[in-house]
Amino acid sequence: MQAQKFSPSIKTIQKVMLSIVALFGLLSVPMQLAEYQLRPISWSISDIARRFTVDSEGSVPAWYSSILLLAASALLAVVATVAFNQRDRWWKHWAALASLFCLLSLDEAASFHESLILPLQTHFGANGIFFFAWVIPGVFFVGAVGLAFLKFVLNLDRKTRNRFIVSGCFFVGGALGLEFVGGAFMDALGEEHIFYILAAATEETFEMLGVTLFIIAILKHLESRVGEFRLSFAPAQTAQA
Repeated sequence: MQAQKFSPSIKTIQKVMLSIVALFGLLSVPMQLAEYQLRPISWSISDIARRFTVDSEGSVPAWYSSILLLAASALLAVVATVAFNQRDRWWKHWAALASLFCLLSLDEAASFHESLILPLQTHFGANGIFFFAWVIPGVFFVGAVGLAFLKFVLNLDRKTRNRFIVSGCFFVGGALGLEFVGGAFMDALGEEHIFYILAAATEETFEMLGVTLFIIAILKHLESRVGEFRLSFAPAQTAQA
């Protein structure tokens, strides 16, 4: 008997991905409050709650965010290949974006940028909105990337360009913009205050939403270039006697 393929449409993928982001975002605040309330009672149960908060390293949402970034990287590599085969002058930019998102996925999993906070805090005496001091080089990094890809983005077709800009606003607005807000609350009120918890949950949710919208934009761009585009999944074939 031939195994049936599972081939969801882009609309189905979009609904599933947005639902997962919404679920993580809605669960995060009560899970983080539960983590702090349960800590004096049971560290083990508190740690389980922490695993479902979007602001925690080594959590399920952090793992999912890393997968999202890696998926975006893989899809960008596919677009780069298509662009190269079609002799599109922008194929190198697609390939560079694929590499960038692969590095972002690695950073999300290993939290390299977090290691910059303490030395930069010490060096600059950072506090307030700069409490999470990695945002200082982060601003310059985002500016450099924006300038490097500005011409590329402006030359995209209108729908793809608008989708990229919207997804980028959510991602950068969350990863960098709301990090300033979270830093101010952390410095003034501490990590267990509801204002910081809400800011952190919103920040991480915006990041996941931005990457999700970016993936959908890439899929729709691919569809416009190669026709109807679907991801297909099929169970492994087993040998029959």
